[in-house]
Amino acid sequence: MNRKNFLKKATGEFYTPTSVVDYIVTKVTKQLVKDGRILKDSFENFKESILKLSFCDPSVGTGNFLLGLFKWFWKELRSFEEIDPQEKESFFISFVSSNAYGVDINQNSLDICINRIIHEYPFLTIENLSNLRIGNSIVDHDVQQILGKNDAKKLLPFSWERNFQGRKKFDVVFGNPPYYNLKKMGLKNEKAQLLFNYLKSSKAWNIYFRASSDIYYFFIIRSLNLIKECGYLSFIIPNYWLHNKYSDLLREFLLQYQILEILDLGELNIFRDEGKWLNVSTCILTSKKVENKERILVIKNVPRNFFTKTIQEKSLKKYSFHIHQEQLGKEKWLLSPHLQKIKKINKNENLVQLGDIASIIQGVSPGLKSTFVLSQQDIDKNQIEEEVVVPFVTNKDIKSWVIQTQTEKYAILPSRIENLEDYPKTQKYLLSKKKELETGPDRIKLINSGKIRWFDYSVYRNLKQFETAKTKIMTPYRGTLPRFGLDEKGYFGATDVYGIIPNDKKDIYPLLGILNSQIMIFWFREAGKMKGKLMEFFSDPLKKIPVPKKGKRKALTPYVKEIVNLLSEKQNNINNVIEMKLLDLNKTISEMYEMDFDFLSKYFKNIL
Repeated sequence: MNRKNFLKKATGEFYTPTSVVDYIVTKVTKQLVKDGRILKDSFENFKESILKLSFCDPSVGTGNFLLGLFKWFWKELRSFEEIDPQEKESFFISFVSSNAYGVDINQNSLDICINRIIHEYPFLTIENLSNLRIGNSIVDHDVQQILGKNDAKKLLPFSWERNFQGRKKFDVVFGNPPYYNLKKMGLKNEKAQLLFNYLKSSKAWNIYFRASSDIYYFFIIRSLNLIKECGYLSFIIPNYWLHNKYSDLLREFLLQYQILEILDLGELNIFRDEGKWLNVSTCILTSKKVENKERILVIKNVPRNFFTKTIQEKSLKKYSFHIHQEQLGKEKWLLSPHLQKIKKINKNENLVQLGDIASIIQGVSPGLKSTFVLSQQDIDKNQIEEEVVVPFVTNKDIKSWVIQTQTEKYAILPSRIENLEDYPKTQKYLLSKKKELETGPDRIKLINSGKIRWFDYSVYRNLKQFETAKTKIMTPYRGTLPRFGLDEKGYFGATDVYGIIPNDKKDIYPLLGILNSQIMIFWFREAGKMKGKLMEFFSDPLKKIPVPKKGKRKALTPYVKEIVNLLSEKQNNINNVIEMKLLDLNKTISEMYEMDFDFLSKYFKNIL
């Protein structure tokens, strides 16, 4: 979430949808009923049990979660039809005054929260809402010793021990904490930089600190520490903590307690701003503060109407599965119903990682692709000297097995130019584009610092490898299915393209076959890097791909060569032939991975 949107959230312009709030409130209250801590058999038992419980939102904002809690509570009260309405109101006031708590860093947000609650329940007063306080939930008073008195005040330290009439622990903590990368935000915002410095140095926090931590990591840790034994935490948060390597300490901390449910919403849009959906992949984490480790309910790939349409428990079977918490560690969490199969692959001694036998390179960064990348027609029209031109491919040109360009493209490669005057036609063309090439803060900064010439690429990433590797495998950085194409023309690509260069040239065909196989679809979807329904073929996930050892994989060469040749010839009526070849190839590869081919075939059909 960028700084603008974070600030909007903090000032009350950014709302957690009611449907999400209702889901979380229902989840935790059902758990409390299940535990026998909320009794509904009579009004007296309900009253006695509910007044023993306390609820807190540590980033209350404009109050959506407290309003959701009050809506649930008022509905429960109304179900006791025999009770006098005034008694219900009196009980409601008592509950709000003594059992509901909230903290926020922004006074405007808190004012909006209070006004919304009173507007909804006119019999409440500001005095009834005295447990809504200003402060930073994750900054303690040790900040003064770390940053000094003046800077400490800017962070609004908050003492949980001194506030709330001595109440130190809560039965339920829920909400939507702020999300932003502390290091990146610190470059833009003074308070974020102060918070970064504080968390890095505080004895309470430095054991969990990572330079690339997100602020919500600390809200989760603080909240679990504020919960009573057998209490509940339920937050909606970004889902990248599940796999981000800088979340390892958070994952390790969470494993101390029982994780009840992870609802991974993936690319399901949750937040809107100014009428537009925000690109934030989220999940709902619900945890219970007990040490016994039962199975975790994981819910994934839910439909778009998940929150707007009532889905019965039996319907959830379609989207849910269980995993054993003891199978998880501080490393990336693989939330897959096929976890055992993935672990079997990862432990297979006959497999090695792709990064051990090949170089993974990202495409160069021209900065202005429209200026540097030209068609053959444009090359001829401008008479660009062929010495400074290289073949270029876009990610759309990369297909499974082969690269098929609709129109040949070329890129001017300024790194080949020592003196621009030596290439007068290229010089004339680039001078006509000089205004564009000297535009933009990033390019201006690079040019003024002397890091690039005005006609250079912004970054010559992996230039040497692209210059020397005439044969390689290329792939788009993202796709619904693997698309690994054989490059035998020495193509260059931009940053949305990755290249795979085997250490041994003889591996080019076996690796091409493995990367386009059904086993890779399975492995990437269940253990690779996903963004919603898209597989992400960045450097790190590509390096971790398990492949058979050399003695095993070389047997794939004849299959793959034949498939590539058939596709390259573009003959008619060869689809059936290719399908048979692919069937044989996938059977052979599944045996190498000790995987059941029938299982893979069914898995493949289900995702198409």
